[in-house]
Amino acid sequence: MIKILLYDTGDSRNENNEPLGIEVIGAKILNEFNSKVNVKLLWYNRDGVPKKIEDNFDIIGISLNIGRMEIFDHIYKMIKTLNYKPMIFVGNVVATYGYEYLLKIYKDIFCMIGEGEEVYVQIIKDLFQKNLKIEKINNLAFWNGGKIITTKRKSADLKNYIKPLRVFNDFLIKNKGIARIEGSRGCSWGKCNFCCVEYKYNSTFWREIAIKQIIEQIQELAYAGIKSIYFTDEDFIGNNVLRLEKMIEEIEREKNNNKILKDVNFFISVKPIDILDEKIFKLLQRFSDIGLREIFIGIESGSTEQLKRYNKCATKNINEKVMKKVKKIKTDIDLGYILFDPEMTVEELEENIKFIEDFEIYNWGSNFIKRLRIQTDTEFEKKFCAEKELEFDLNNLEYKYVFKDSKIQKIYELYKNINLDAYAYQLQNAYRGEVDTEKMRQEQKEKIVTLRRIQFLCLKKIYRSVINDEELCLDGILNEFQNKWISWNRKE
Repeated sequence: MIKILLYDTGDSRNENNEPLGIEVIGAKILNEFNSKVNVKLLWYNRDGVPKKIEDNFDIIGISLNIGRMEIFDHIYKMIKTLNYKPMIFVGNVVATYGYEYLLKIYKDIFCMIGEGEEVYVQIIKDLFQKNLKIEKINNLAFWNGGKIITTKRKSADLKNYIKPLRVFNDFLIKNKGIARIEGSRGCSWGKCNFCCVEYKYNSTFWREIAIKQIIEQIQELAYAGIKSIYFTDEDFIGNNVLRLEKMIEEIEREKNNNKILKDVNFFISVKPIDILDEKIFKLLQRFSDIGLREIFIGIESGSTEQLKRYNKCATKNINEKVMKKVKKIKTDIDLGYILFDPEMTVEELEENIKFIEDFEIYNWGSNFIKRLRIQTDTEFEKKFCAEKELEFDLNNLEYKYVFKDSKIQKIYELYKNINLDAYAYQLQNAYRGEVDTEKMRQEQKEKIVTLRRIQFLCLKKIYRSVINDEELCLDGILNEFQNKWISWNRKE
């Protein structure tokens, strides 16, 4: 018997996001090898850092998330004290996009690049045959012969997708976590200059998971007591309108037959241009009648030139039309918005501020005051790292940079110094996942809307202070929020 430990390092924002990766991998391994293997799943949010690793595991797989290097280092050092030597595989985003930096620190690990479920099957098959040729295994990076080598990339065949193990349902319900389902992988656009989705999946294609499997998972989660389901898809529709219609029909049928509870609801992500497609929009309205609770739309900017730099599949004019149209749909809207980027000008910031005011985005609860992260394997990495050498922050998985416009740099620094993000994460965590009632969710969302308004007021004051060289005073605004925060916590 081969023993495997799969451990997820958790979320740096203390959000209980279901660790779907290790659940999918574990399910794939058990489906392939059944009783020939023993698979144990641990999750930092539920299990913490193990005090010791007792079983003689042949393989220890670690899912390494952003901001979790300290936890990984602790576990790695614990593994190195064992009186046996398991193979250590590290996956998820840090291993995928930061493997060169990770391997320079930990020279005896194997990094998994992109999808891992079929990779584990390859490895375990070879171990059973006592013929493991690691260089023949797909999607790996490791040291060999004094240099880092990478093996051939291969995308997972989603026709053979195995439903995840779902071992954390009770924890998610008890701790107001976020239950997740994959409906697809990839993006039908996939050309945004800040995005690395094509590298992640080694594919320029959007790939679907069978509707039958999705419906079965919704049923299983609903039966377990989960009410709010978060689709992880980067692009839920994928330009496949017929599939969207079929999925809505299936969910509606199963709800009418009481195989899915009426109050089960869903979160999905779509492209801005999807909203302007009349057939898609009508389908989303229909979906909202049977449980579509929230839609994420990545508009990213209200500036013409900024959208060109981002290479979005949308223009400012399209985004304006989207903002007007989404008000007609009966769901909450979460906007993706990247306000600051390295080349932003004062004029572009002013254009964005006007856009935010025109559509009252501060009333939506979305985090619309973010800085662009320059990640590896993106067009922005090629552009900015070609201009000058940038320091890479492995823990946060991004290149550090300063803004080209000194006034933008000052505005951003002053805004970050007010340090309201921790409050935002805490409020966001309280409404994104499981809640006792939808009324409670809306009460939590109203609180974060209050915070977003205050953040926007602060940004505007900082902007005017820097541009007009005026004295800055935010005490009144921040004191008002502190009083509200104290009041909210007293009520709870």
